[in-house]
Amino acid sequence: IESVYLIPFGLFIFIFTQSYLLSFSFSNLYKKTEELNKLTQDLDTVKNELLNDKSLDLNNTLKILASYTNADKAYIFKVNKNAPDLSAYYPEDLELLTEKYLHEIIKETIQTKSSIIVNNFSTSEFKQFFKSDFNQTKSILSVPLIVSDKIRAVICFERFEKSKFTQLHRDF
Repeated sequence: IESVYLIPFGLFIFIFTQSYLLSFSFSNLYKKTEELNKLTQDLDTVKNELLNDKSLDLNNTLKILASYTNADKAYIFKVNKNAPDLSAYYPEDLELLTEKYLHEIIKETIQTKSSIIVNNFSTSEFKQFFKSDFNQTKSILSVPLIVSDKIRAVICFERFEKSKFTQLHRDF
């Protein structure tokens, strides 16, 4: 069968496709590297600030963490026998903590041993505990602190504006 000689054309398409796929992979890896570098720099800055504060004041620690997550409120709950106990909070003039939705989120964090991000209460499983008439909270991030496979504490952050918590905030 006599036909057009297509080997050079096929070889060109194969090499071009491979180079495109390699460049696409390198581009994605570069983006991930940049994100990790930023996260590492932020963590280093927070570490330096926390180490410069030679006291063990948890409220000041929460203030530093809240500033880097852009949170308006922050809490640390010490966990003893799977029961949360409020240990520290930011801002310090915070009223007595009575929000039912927050207690339910902390309980769920303890039970599942995983972080919880709630950015929209109307579609979350916690909407029955949330009363939007009295509260200005728009999003919540709850992160367990696990040591030796046991939850020792839970850190919780709240935001009043519409911006959302992301997985990057959780990893921070």
